[in-house]
Amino acid sequence: MMSMVTVFSWSPTFFRIDKLFDLYSASLIVSLFWIGILLGRLAVSLLSYKYKSGSLLIGLSIISIFGLALLIFSSTRIINFIGAVVAGLGFSGIIPLMVSSTGLIFNSEKDIALTILFVLQFFSGGMAPFLIRFLASHSLFISMLITIIFMVIFFVLAIIRKYYIKTLKES
Repeated sequence: MMSMVTVFSWSPTFFRIDKLFDLYSASLIVSLFWIGILLGRLAVSLLSYKYKSGSLLIGLSIISIFGLALLIFSSTRIINFIGAVVAGLGFSGIIPLMVSSTGLIFNSEKDIALTILFVLQFFSGGMAPFLIRFLASHSLFISMLITIIFMVIFFVLAIIRKYYIKTLKES
């Protein structure tokens, strides 16, 4: 959630200040990000019938990292715009898939796990502006780079989650 909040709340300012985008182009980044999320939700709803949620979470996190890399590291505007759409595609199904698959790991404690998931989601989304402000005071680039760092952490956790479920099923 911190990565997502950073992209849709901080990226227009980052692109106006650091990459010298005009106001229209900087705001277009956010619009394209949300279009990517919308298209991704449609795609994930179709793919969720064919693939397991663990595999989808890993795939979405890879897509997110790739899109964020295009968004942040490129100096070409069109690549930044493509990166925003690709990042949106990746972010699109992560939270819905986590919520819908909570019962796979926490059978009887599903309600407690969902409560913890929602609290952490809202807490991290609320903490994002404070983290951004702290990091931006040191480096604007690092304030956006944190999105990739959090998605790499999520990728590792998604892999652990996938193999943890396999371990539970085997025992």
